[in-house]
Amino acid sequence: MKIIRSDRRTLAIIIESDGSLTVRAPLRLSQLEIDRFLATKQRWIQSKQTIAFSQVPPPHNFETGESFPFLGNDHLLNLVDNPSQPLELKDFFLLDRRLKNRGCEIFTRWYRDQARRIFGERLAHFTHLHKMGYNKLRISSAKTRWGSCSNRKTISLTWRLVMAPLPVVDYLILHELTHLEIPNHSQQFWARVAQYCPDYRLHRKWLKDNGAKLTL
Repeated sequence: MKIIRSDRRTLAIIIESDGSLTVRAPLRLSQLEIDRFLATKQRWIQSKQTIAFSQVPPPHNFETGESFPFLGNDHLLNLVDNPSQPLELKDFFLLDRRLKNRGCEIFTRWYRDQARRIFGERLAHFTHLHKMGYNKLRISSAKTRWGSCSNRKTISLTWRLVMAPLPVVDYLILHELTHLEIPNHSQQFWARVAQYCPDYRLHRKWLKDNGAKLTL
């Protein structure tokens, strides 16, 4: 369980896409009060976690014919002999057969490289278009938190997000850029996000419905 404290007034329970529990709590609320609240919601929490766990796909074995997402499209994997790169994407993902046992490591490195390139390009596009600013892009390995920003204007985005469709990536980037101006989730914040991304509700729903699948 992860507890995030802020200047909010109420408790909120979030079941992440992988079934983990996040609690958002007021700064001064005691742990005892949080535990009591969770006890009253235990049946609801278990029900939601059961659903979430059922949606998490099994880990990949990195065999020919397995499917891997990139920017919202699924691509089949072929194990091949002596490719020009350990892993490359053409019509298929091509993985050096000799490196199959390191498949997770190699795919993770490939996704991280693509994420840094694509997220950097999209950040440059939106900061120029909307006259916004940030100082640094950080690629994280978070499994349930898609993005965050710091008071030093560092935008953090998980590499797993590069598996999602580009409009979803754009929404997350605009979401975090807006936080640099409005550091909360007030009505003002969501109104500003809607200015930049009118379909943001669709993209939030896509992540809620499909986020558990963005994994190796």
